[in-house]
Amino acid sequence: MTIREQDMVRTVSLILACSALVILISCNEKPTSPRQQNVARDTVHWVGSEIAYDTSITKKDFTMMLFSATWCGWCKKLKRETLTDTTVVRILNDSFNCVCIEEDADSLVRYKDTLVSPEYLASDIFAVTGYPTIYFLDRAGVCMSSLIGYRPAGTLAGELESFLANH
Repeated sequence: MTIREQDMVRTVSLILACSALVILISCNEKPTSPRQQNVARDTVHWVGSEIAYDTSITKKDFTMMLFSATWCGWCKKLKRETLTDTTVVRILNDSFNCVCIEEDADSLVRYKDTLVSPEYLASDIFAVTGYPTIYFLDRAGVCMSSLIGYRPAGTLAGELESFLANH
């Protein structure tokens, strides 16, 4: 490995270690007020922005991978309105490992033990053609189904329930 590659590996390792520390610290914080408890309960439990798919996240049978972009208005609407709906949040948290990949993020993500850019993951591995796009993966990381575009909460809840009923 070249010195530059070694430096990149060290930097990525440091970023992953810091991310893990932040996650551990935030997991130990308990909501104190009823409002804070509702916010924590009504939030999708994202695996983390540094992992796209890895066997370490397969705590549940399925992974829901959301491809999003910071410039995308429909992505913002999906996150703000649909992914805060109590029914959608309950279904996702109960049945899916949830991953959100920001296509235009600068950091690398781990996909099947390889570090790749979110843009490469979206365009070359998953062939994302529009945002937002949701992929449903099985435990082996095989794509079982996908949804392209914004969905209101009721529509997405129905599609999630239908997916679970058929798999």
